[in-house]
Amino acid sequence: MVGNFPYKSILVVCSVNTARSPIAEGYLSHFSNLFSLDIKVNSCGISSNARDGMLISLDAKLVM
Repeated sequence: MVGNFPYKSILVVCSVNTARSPIAEGYLSHFSNLFSLDIKVNSCGISSNARDGMLISLDAKLVM
């Protein structure tokens, strides 16, 4: 299936976009590059306190 991934983009969604979804975005981006998949990966938050430009949490950054 490498090279024939059926999707062109992936959107990872969580509540605030400061931990779970940025981590998932990072891993998916890494593996899509590693396996030469032509996909775009993004993440977002859907909670009312999620804002554009929020920084990833320090704990999430340390995990990555």
